[in-house]
Amino acid sequence: MADALHWPMDADVLFLDDIGSESDKYRSGETIDALCQVLGRRENKWTIVTTNYLIEEWPTAFDARVSDRLFRNSIICDLRHSGSYAMRRQP
Repeated sequence: MADALHWPMDADVLFLDDIGSESDKYRSGETIDALCQVLGRRENKWTIVTTNYLIEEWPTAFDARVSDRLFRNSIICDLRHSGSYAMRRQP
């Protein structure tokens, strides 16, 4: 797992899409630990994450360490009322 975590630390911008959808079939905690490490090591760097969890669900949806890192030093863009792009009329 350590090798997989090396390259995200050096990226100028990192996009993490749909966090919280990963599964930990064996409840090993590896996915949560990896996410926590990435977010912690990238503090004060451009890291853009998307999730289907509402902001108010973060404290219970994510590990406390991950939730803390998502809120700390962040700009949060809540797009829940923006509607579906796929449902927009095409020209």
